[in-house]
Amino acid sequence: MKSIGNSQLFKPHLLSICVCMLTMAISIWPAIAADDDPFANLRGNWGGSGKMSLKDGSKERLSCKANYSGSSSQLRLQINCKSNFNTINMKARLSANGGRLLGVWEEETYRALGTIAGKIGEKKITFHIAGNVLGNMVIQYSRSNQNISIKTQGVALQNVKMKLSRR
Repeated sequence: MKSIGNSQLFKPHLLSICVCMLTMAISIWPAIAADDDPFANLRGNWGGSGKMSLKDGSKERLSCKANYSGSSSQLRLQINCKSNFNTINMKARLSANGGRLLGVWEEETYRALGTIAGKIGEKKITFHIAGNVLGNMVIQYSRSNQNISIKTQGVALQNVKMKLSRR
């Protein structure tokens, strides 16, 4: 009588386990990839409208364009808005690591610049801006739309709200 070694007995089971694990890995791969690139849904060109509130109490309607570029760990953003009387030209460079954001920003019209610290979550970026202007910025987004809210202290520009869609 010929004996069957343990290694031959377990080979079919090992193959089944490997196939099962590979199937699970493939099924969760998109979720892993999305987490590895928190900026994937932002990169590209956007446009829309908004409102700005100034320190003197006046409010103005805005026409806005935004561009986001970069990689899975770095994001460059440029937001340009115009009203009949004012413009906003903001640029920022952000780095993401484990859901945390650090970076620098500049607004040319109001001659403001400084640092950014915040966090990125699912469909939402929240950060604080510091420098010669203090404030907060929140970007809530999907693949096709985003809402941006900016609140500042120390300059004539007090509040900006924008609704943008992908172009």
